[in-house]
Amino acid sequence: MVVVFIMQLTGQIHLGASSKFLAVKNGREATKAAGLALVLMALSSVIWFIPPMVARFIYASGVESLSINDPATAAYAVAARQLLPHGLMGVMIAAMFSATMSSMDMGMNHLIGIIVRNLLPSARARLRLAPLSEFVQVRWCRGVTAVLGGLIITFSLIFAQQGRCVLFDAYLFFASLVNFPVFLPLLAGIFFRHLPRWGFIAMMGTALIPGITSLVQEKLGATPWTIQERGAWVFGFFLIALFVRLLFSRRSPPEHRAREAKFFATLHRPVNFAEEVGANRDAEQASLIGRAVCITGGLFLLFLVVPNSGAHRAVILALALFIIAIGAILLRVAHQAGKGETASRHESP
Repeated sequence: MVVVFIMQLTGQIHLGASSKFLAVKNGREATKAAGLALVLMALSSVIWFIPPMVARFIYASGVESLSINDPATAAYAVAARQLLPHGLMGVMIAAMFSATMSSMDMGMNHLIGIIVRNLLPSARARLRLAPLSEFVQVRWCRGVTAVLGGLIITFSLIFAQQGRCVLFDAYLFFASLVNFPVFLPLLAGIFFRHLPRWGFIAMMGTALIPGITSLVQEKLGATPWTIQERGAWVFGFFLIALFVRLLFSRRSPPEHRAREAKFFATLHRPVNFAEEVGANRDAEQASLIGRAVCITGGLFLLFLVVPNSGAHRAVILALALFIIAIGAILLRVAHQAGKGETASRHESP
């Protein structure tokens, strides 16, 4: 549990995953976003894990009778099929698809942005080529999107046709073998100053040693390492490499120290919303989202006409009213924010 926690932590707070905090107005709003994520993750952990665990006991025969490689992975679906009112199973499937698509879209956009806005300009500068115009960069984004989409579909078909490992286990295996060694140096760069320029490659290479060793041993017939064992060894090797790199921190050249000082000054500089962002659109955004949420809640009321028991209709009504209440709160916030913006405009000279 400790190793998996550290793996998930490094995957959430490194610089590559900071977009969720860069999309807010200032540091105070970023703190709110982090606090909201904490609360929602705690609640969602209960929603994700308890139903399938209980379903393995209550609906054990239904789970084990599924004709799939690992029936236990479908325990949540069995519980939903048994307990949800008629009509809401389709809503849950649509929500699963939308959540998967949004995560994939965010991941692709993130990677495409790195390729087109970071790697490509750097490569062109080294080749002494002229910078690309915004229009050409958009065309590059479309091309890279098509390539990455094709790769994702290809690997999805490969995983679907093989039956040797569960997809979740494959993800954890890849995370412990590749993601963990790559993200740990990125995380160290936030908290430790004066790391030498070659520190990232050295720390990443050192952290990759246990994973490569485990693969070689498995090929030679040794007992396969667990995810936790591999993660623990990776973390231990990384700590040793970090300590050694810190010993060479004073030998960094002056230009590297200057870039480092500029980075940390930028990191700790508060966001000036008026100068860096501009107009406040809180009222407009809250109003738009609030209307959409209220419409969604109203559409949920249509499920009341689907044949269901009285208890199930009460569940649907409570769900619809909850969604409408969230939309009403957003509309109230939009109204208050609009009044505040109007008053500030009248007070300004």
